[in-house]
Amino acid sequence: MNNPELYRQKQRDYRKRIKDNLPHCDECEHCILVRKDKGEGYRRLCVKELRLIEQKVSNSPQWCELRKKK
Repeated sequence: MNNPELYRQKQRDYRKRIKDNLPHCDECEHCILVRKDKGEGYRRLCVKELRLIEQKVSNSPQWCELRKKK
């Protein structure tokens, strides 16, 4: 590629478009916030699957039912 900055911008735009179209846990009726054991902050829990959602996940996890529907 002749222009590396243009390529990087295209990659950022692509990732943003994908991220915007994926379902988010904070929009889901099956996910709730639960307090951590040590009392410092919260974690997201999927009540339907009874699974904790990793903090690094910015949208729904791979196993989420909503994600599979998209």
